[in-house]
Amino acid sequence: MSVGTTIAVSVADALLYRGTAGATASTLVNTCQDVTLKLTFADVKANRRLSQFEGSVIGMIATEVEVTFVADSADAHLTAFKAAMIALTPMSLYITDKSGMIGPEADFYIFGFDDTQKLEDAVLNKFTLKRAATSRTPAVNWR
Repeated sequence: MSVGTTIAVSVADALLYRGTAGATASTLVNTCQDVTLKLTFADVKANRRLSQFEGSVIGMIATEVEVTFVADSADAHLTAFKAAMIALTPMSLYITDKSGMIGPEADFYIFGFDDTQKLEDAVLNKFTLKRAATSRTPAVNWR
């Protein structure tokens, strides 16, 4: 297995939508401070039956999203992320920019949580999410 290429995208005009796992993410998360999208590509075997030759195609093998919020107990979106983390349930996410250029849409699990409390600064909550293995095929927009 070869090592993949990772592309990290941090878009100033990023739009993040969330929803219930298994459904299309349709609720705009307008309170997050930062969104980072990491896509990892590698060669995927594409052999045909009875073929003597090994073939490969490029494929997206991993999707990771980092979302940062300023800690606010009244923020419904932050509360939804924390609830999904505590309950160990996936959530549907769609990440894009304002022009709709980049955009995986799939179900994700929260794999990491950072609570940063710097002196004389806002408390930040950062979530790291990875694509969940669900029956729903992830959709990707590359316009």
